[in-house]
Amino acid sequence: TFVCTDVTANVVNQQSCPKLRRRIENNTRHIWSNLKHVTFRSLPSSSVDTNIFGLPVLSDMFARMMTLCPHAASYTYINGDIIGTQEFVETIDACKLKFDNFFMVGRRTNVRWKVDGDEKEEEEENNNNNKNKNSSSSNGSSTYDRYDAAHPSFDFQSHLRTGALFVPNAIDYFTFTKDVLDWSIVPPFVVGRAAYDSWLVDTVYRFQPGSAGVDEVMYSPNINNNANNDDDHDRTHNDVALIDATVTAPVIHQTDDNGDFSWGRQKKTSSSSERNATRELEDTNYNLRLAKWGNSRRKFGKGKTENAPWETLRDEKGRIGVHHREFGLVW
Repeated sequence: TFVCTDVTANVVNQQSCPKLRRRIENNTRHIWSNLKHVTFRSLPSSSVDTNIFGLPVLSDMFARMMTLCPHAASYTYINGDIIGTQEFVETIDACKLKFDNFFMVGRRTNVRWKVDGDEKEEEEENNNNNKNKNSSSSNGSSTYDRYDAAHPSFDFQSHLRTGALFVPNAIDYFTFTKDVLDWSIVPPFVVGRAAYDSWLVDTVYRFQPGSAGVDEVMYSPNINNNANNDDDHDRTHNDVALIDATVTAPVIHQTDDNGDFSWGRQKKTSSSSERNATRELEDTNYNLRLAKWGNSRRKFGKGKTENAPWETLRDEKGRIGVHHREFGLVW
């Protein structure tokens, strides 16, 4: 079981929310809440601490979620436009078999998303060679909306094949065990803005054996160091394993008109005042200021998925294992 946090429940139903955005976030909620062995909890925005711009504070989200689900094996944050499959949960299970403490991240695949009739022309072209086309047309039924994840015929893999794997420093999900971080002393980053993902990965990287060490950051994470048995080669107790799950846990970024990078950027208009522009810039760069804690130059040299010493792979029988990029060990 893992916990997926949703703080958009009171947002997507607002009339001011674009139709495509409502579709995207409803897709996300539908996908994750229907996976096996997943506890999906919705946190109303009013119950979570926010910054001056009304954005949820990540650490408070997890503090509240851990209170609601104190016995969860792991916790997962996923952006509101990210969807996956049961492979995601299977990958978490594979990580748990090896590590007591881990922090799992991965790259996303960008797929241009549509809604309702936007895809009809494309569907018509694809159906030209469908020998069942005439029979379905005679019934007067239109093609189903391929971008509706709630539809029984929704095909995740077909969308995945049309997308493009994105850069390793744009991280839209992470899964971790409870004792990896003390979230009460993590900077109060907000979701939907840049920098916090790279900051977190870079920080966890410093827990790895042979890394620069946690003394370079300005806080002391709470790591479970209770078990220490040099003869136990089946599990890793003391170290926090930073794992790249891109290969075995593919996820789709449902890309809307904001593009691949948005981070709260708004399209400029001629009527925008200088004051509004300043406020928008402060909003967009909110996390960058906080990221200076323990990293004064805002550089995250080890803040990419490719910096994870571990990665998940499938063997010839399709089983998911954990592979060390340097030593080549597979379990």
